Amino acid sequence: VMQTKRKQEDSPKFQLVVGSETGFLKGISCEKSGIIFKNINTVKEPDRDLEICSLGSSTSGDILVGLRNRLIRVYSDDFTSSKSMDINCGSGRICSLGSFEQCVVAAVTSGEIIICKDDPLKFKVCHGEQELECMRQCSSNKGLICIAGKELLPSIWDLNNPEKALFNGKNVKLDNLQLRVPVWTSAVQFLNDENKLCACTKLSQIQVYDRRVQRRPVLNIVHGDDPLTALAVLTENEIVLGDRNGKVIKFDLRKKAICGGFKGSAGVIRDLQLHSQQPYLAVVGADRFLHIYDVNSCLRVQNIYLKSKLTCSLWVGNIHSNKTKLLKK
Repeated sequence: VMQTKRKQEDSPKFQLVVGSETGFLKGISCEKSGIIFKNINTVKEPDRDLEICSLGSSTSGDILVGLRNRLIRVYSDDFTSSKSMDINCGSGRICSLGSFEQCVVAAVTSGEIIICKDDPLKFKVCHGEQELECMRQCSSNKGLICIAGKELLPSIWDLNNPEKALFNGKNVKLDNLQLRVPVWTSAVQFLNDENKLCACTKLSQIQVYDRRVQRRPVLNIVHGDDPLTALAVLTENEIVLGDRNGKVIKFDLRKKAICGGFKGSAGVIRDLQLHSQQPYLAVVGADRFLHIYDVNSCLRVQNIYLKSKLTCSLWVGNIHSNKTKLLKK
């Protein structure tokens, strides 16, 4: 475990942190003079092995940063100190991070879920040609996670008893030619209920699973032709979706129709992050811009050029009312 410390004055109060392909962790702060950003860490030479693949927060408020080389950096909530943990398990990158009972939970693309404690608990959720792409915790029960990926249907696991999945999704029925439909889930989340999941796929599918009803999706919609790459849940009936070509939409699951659009982004959307207490949506992707939208009006209130291709974001503070006015154009 490596530890570093930084001076307090070098760490302004951030409301948002953003990860990049080059390994820089960028902090975004709303000051009286306007929006400012700075690199929280230092990278001697940009390296894809240092790519920040996922961000999360611990139960104590620390910021979790997962790298492509399976290293986890843990920053204090004021970014004045950090430590590193090496995940000596599996292969591929860290695709998702979370926390459970004071422990860091990491998901690796080769299918391992690791609960990092003195005696690490590891269990495998996929095999063979399957590849884990996403893991999310249930907001109302942190002991439950949902996972999905390439040829890996959505499933629900209990971190207290991970020997067997609580729910295993089942593929949709054969297509019109009686051929199996491929599985490539790009994002999955609990739908404000520990029994319901919402997922989007690289095959342009929007799916809802309800484990109380059946294993197959209770809702399966093919939306357009572009692969869907990112998902955020607004309410039980409304979600936000991002695709490979930079399109970000608000979608009504009841009406099965678009109910709003977020304009201005370009290139593949890598991550959508909703603020837990304020009506803001952070969008990052290949266009190197951080876009911040008002989720109610769908209007963009700020976009910031951050020089590198961006991979993920995390809200770490509130934008105060007097600062909110600074965002609006």
